[in-house]
Amino acid sequence: MNTKIRVAILLLTSLLVGCSNHNTANIEKTIKYRERNAVSSVSLDNIKGNVHVIGWGEDFIEINTNKKLMFGLQSDMNLFDTVFFRDNSNELIIRTKIPARLNARIDMTIYVPFVLPEISIRQESGNITVEKYLGDLNIVSESGNHHISFMGQMLRMNCHKSHVDLDILSYRPADIVLIGDDGEYNMRMIKAAEQTYLDVSGQQTNVNLNISENISHTLFLKSSEKRIHLRYKPDDMQIFNGTNMAISGTVGDNPQNCVIDINAVGGRIQMQRMKNTNRSGDVN
Repeated sequence: MNTKIRVAILLLTSLLVGCSNHNTANIEKTIKYRERNAVSSVSLDNIKGNVHVIGWGEDFIEINTNKKLMFGLQSDMNLFDTVFFRDNSNELIIRTKIPARLNARIDMTIYVPFVLPEISIRQESGNITVEKYLGDLNIVSESGNHHISFMGQMLRMNCHKSHVDLDILSYRPADIVLIGDDGEYNMRMIKAAEQTYLDVSGQQTNVNLNISENISHTLFLKSSEKRIHLRYKPDDMQIFNGTNMAISGTVGDNPQNCVIDINAVGGRIQMQRMKNTNRSGDVN
């Protein structure tokens, strides 16, 4: 082996050893942020990571962020982070910054006052959980598994390639609009106050709804694939079988108090009644 080849091999070996000494995996860093000034709403834009929102009895907001670098250089931890600021409308804005080349994520646990009026979440990748929160929600998701307990007056969800488990416990009039694309909505309507409206529109999305047997309601179901599985018989039921399949009907003494409108294009609709449940969803 000549001298030039030996030198080349030594240089290559040194380079590989140097890289292995600096590359690392599964680095984590936790950062806590506390907002004591009163805010009217929270807006979160998260690129990649899980978000867990929990309502509590304190009058301030606390956010725990956990930065995770799955693989890269130690110095890469400085390249992604979370930014907090307030705008002129007294909204707390949370933004994550993660360069596309990094294999990284930022998970968050956000504690908010029960009665904070509104939270908006935009999530590109990751799971969303909301519990014990009484305000309004606006959620946009590109992918993930989401668990939402809704107790406010307005809910907007637009989810793509997402699996959503939604509990509806509405003690006040509620306006709920759900849009799905290539995913699934599994819902339990446990409580519905008067003037509750549920509107679900799905493209290649399965929609499953269990509704408490003590909730009077009016229903309108429509499926382009004629895949409607209604596990009970409403009063005044009408079935239309044309290009699309549609079913309408009423249940209970005051069916106008809760209106359910579900339209599935390329997906399945399944709806059934369930025994009365408490707030946690356990059967009494």
